Amino acid sequence: LIGVDSARTSVLTVVALPGSDPRPRPAGPVRRLIGTGVVLSPHQILTTSSLALPGGTFSVRLGGGEARDVRVKGVDRQSNVALFEVDGPPLQPLRRASPQSVAIGSWVAVISNVNVTRPQITLGRVVGRGERVDFPYSGEIVEIEASAYPGSSGGAVLNEAGEWVAIVVGRAGP
Repeated sequence: LIGVDSARTSVLTVVALPGSDPRPRPAGPVRRLIGTGVVLSPHQILTTSSLALPGGTFSVRLGGGEARDVRVKGVDRQSNVALFEVDGPPLQPLRRASPQSVAIGSWVAVISNVNVTRPQITLGRVVGRGERVDFPYSGEIVEIEASAYPGSSGGAVLNEAGEWVAIVVGRAGP
């Protein structure tokens, strides 16, 4: 697949820390959520809504290990996406293509930050398109068959030209 390596700089690790909870909790480490985000524009990151914890604090980790604070700009829980805003030097967005640019049977690459420190790339195929009644989120679905791991949510789905066509929002199968 062409352009997959250059896309790595536009796929970031998103870290969400829950807000303060007035209920007593046992002592121990603070639980954090880690997922993947895609640079949508120089100061915006798209990821899944599960990372947009109400009252939480958020940051992204860039490829070189740099951390930046981010703010929630919008959440659509029905589609399972969230938009975050980041300050500082502009980030490099992915080249976009229409989801219609991938046909059933097409190869795709999924880039996600499942191990926090560097993006992981898995290959898969498009196995379905359109709406699914058994999938809990709304909108057009590009169903892919590819390996998924904790942290894959929010990952970028790239077509054979290395262009961004979809975001991983969940698992539809067992």
